[in-house]
Amino acid sequence: MAPKQKNARDELKQEDILQAVLLADSFNYRFSPITEEVPRVLLPLVNIPLIEYSLEFLAAAGIEEIFVFCSSHFNQIDDYLRDAGWYKKSSLTVTVVILKGCYSLGDAMRDIDNRALIRNDFVLLFGDTVANLKLTDIVQIHKKTREANKLAVMTLIMKTAKPGHPARSPDDDFVISVDSSTQRVRHYQKVNNTTTISTTAISKKRPKVSNIHYNLLDCQIAVCSQFVPQMFTDDFDYQTRDDLIKGILVNEEITGNSIHIHIAEESYAVRVSNLHMYDTVSRDILQRWCYPLVPDILIPAKNKDNFVSYGRYNTYQCSAVTLERGCKLIQNVLVGKGTTIESGSVITDSVIGNNCKIGKNVQINGAYLWDNIIVGDNCSINSSILCSSVVLLNNVIVKEGSILSWNVKVGDLKSIIIGPSIRLMSRPLSSDFADDEVQNEEMLKSDPVYGSESKAFKYEDDEEENDSDDEEEKLTHDIWGTKIPNLCKDIDTCSSVNSLSDDHMSDFDEPPLDDFKMFYTELRDTLLRAEEENIRPDNLILEINSLKHSYNIAIKELNQAVMRLTIEMPLTSLSNASANQILAAIKIVSSLSLNERSSSFFNVCVNTMSITVSMFI
Repeated sequence: MAPKQKNARDELKQEDILQAVLLADSFNYRFSPITEEVPRVLLPLVNIPLIEYSLEFLAAAGIEEIFVFCSSHFNQIDDYLRDAGWYKKSSLTVTVVILKGCYSLGDAMRDIDNRALIRNDFVLLFGDTVANLKLTDIVQIHKKTREANKLAVMTLIMKTAKPGHPARSPDDDFVISVDSSTQRVRHYQKVNNTTTISTTAISKKRPKVSNIHYNLLDCQIAVCSQFVPQMFTDDFDYQTRDDLIKGILVNEEITGNSIHIHIAEESYAVRVSNLHMYDTVSRDILQRWCYPLVPDILIPAKNKDNFVSYGRYNTYQCSAVTLERGCKLIQNVLVGKGTTIESGSVITDSVIGNNCKIGKNVQINGAYLWDNIIVGDNCSINSSILCSSVVLLNNVIVKEGSILSWNVKVGDLKSIIIGPSIRLMSRPLSSDFADDEVQNEEMLKSDPVYGSESKAFKYEDDEEENDSDDEEEKLTHDIWGTKIPNLCKDIDTCSSVNSLSDDHMSDFDEPPLDDFKMFYTELRDTLLRAEEENIRPDNLILEINSLKHSYNIAIKELNQAVMRLTIEMPLTSLSNASANQILAAIKIVSSLSLNERSSSFFNVCVNTMSITVSMFI
């Protein structure tokens, strides 16, 4: 009997193993043309490959089994993990899972389900994640939630980040409604390129007490049940995590499945999802916001021969650095091992890789130079990325938002200006005519605008490959090297609720814009007069109904217009008031309840605005 008991214990131990799925593919082209040759997870972030931050985060959380899922450049990822010693770790098992032709997270999850790799709850994240939060505690919270509700399939990890926060990427903004007692997600809506929020969907599923957030950052880390991969298999329309979230929320009354969130305070967790975030996270690491993931700890841990000294104003110098007299490291600067910086050069808010040579009187501001780069005299580099083995001859100016990919060479005897927002490669992209020798010779001639001695070709996006993500990719390209605007100013009346949702307007005949403007103006005047003259609610109902019929306005549009005016009226008269004064004014206006049904509707308005105002207190 003893052997059977031992086997039972072994099986129980196997079931208790905490697993993680790390997606090494990003499924987009935001770092092109860099990722034409090297996967994003192997790109250096403050001189450490991106995947190291994710693996260290999982290892510190006690994850015992990690599946690294990759499709493109899988040989490079496999070689790196082997050379870095991750396959030899005694505390955890790292396994590379390869699927050629994988184009989305949905494809990856369906393959994982087909292989039956997941046996219990697991952590799902991308390989470009940088985090120091206490994942073990969050996993335990997820398990307790599952004990109370067996159909809780996912816990999303989020952080508080108000609009305008540097870590908030415009293409990842969303509004979420959460049950305040259980943290169960009731509504989730992306707000990319729009400020219109579906108030109907929010109010329909709204419990008695809930929070509506526009002040959260999705860390793109989720603790999932073992049934999540199967959900992707059951519905081939699920291609992204957002598709899964939307599907679960739409069908929650049928399936009973639910999603919860955990707001991690006083921790750092973001994805390097685009070039803007690459810049933001690099600065955060240099400024020690994600301790202990800082250069003077992480770099020596990966290379014992590379000592890093930490100086004033967040300046870091690795081993064998040569700084000539007169050069200056202003603030937030890392200089890699074996790098030489000549006199008169000034560097600020930048990362310099290993074995680089920086000439005289060079200005580098907000730029990222990787390994083995040569920069000639009198060059200027601003808010750009220079990949390994790039050569800039004398008098080259690289403007904001530019990318010089691997082995690019720019310059000649005259001054050369690159950018802004130019992307260069050392060779043209392969084409159907690659075998044509005559055309090949023409293609390999570098553009003379980059210098007679240059080896540089302008990178152009492939419109066919990127057609499905054109708007999103264009957004992330445009913001690199530019200041992110205060998003709060772009939201009408700084509210998380705006006027009319296009999705819900489609159910009715939309009135002409001019007629609706006239109706809206008269409705506002009517409500103001009702407050000033203390008009009885019954009489006010008659007036509003007459307006409704006069302009042929649907009841849903009427309710939305009244709700918006409920929010706008106190804000108009209290533009410089405190949040508490605004909230009090809203409650006064909402006291003009039209009937029992409208009163309930007003209460939704008041509670929604209360939450919105509280976010900015």
